[in-house]
Amino acid sequence: MQPITTGERAVIEWWYNSNLTKNPPRGFNDIKAYAEQLGIPTDEDLGKVVALTNLIKHNNKGKWAKLRDVWPEIVPRERPGNAADWSGTVELTDNNLLDVFRAVQRSGPHRSGPLEDLPFSP
Repeated sequence: MQPITTGERAVIEWWYNSNLTKNPPRGFNDIKAYAEQLGIPTDEDLGKVVALTNLIKHNNKGKWAKLRDVWPEIVPRERPGNAADWSGTVELTDNNLLDVFRAVQRSGPHRSGPLEDLPFSP
């Protein structure tokens, strides 16, 4: 089982507050579906962020392949030989990092009003 982010923990906590007799959602897709049932938005690019985070956390071939599948622009090179090490194969530009922050900003419950500008730009 993979570690989960703070947002995923929050959705699972809300699930437990209302569904004490069932198994909680597991994995990004199930947690995303439950968040949407609660009316909590999930940005279309959040799956890319999850794939990047999982690769950084787990550093294995499966997570590398998933990231390359969902966000090929940041994985321009093959893995070296049979190694799982992702270093040197993932390239993040300033714009890519801004995309990560925007996807996180646009996901989850929001207070009323427009989203604030991020405090930086590439």
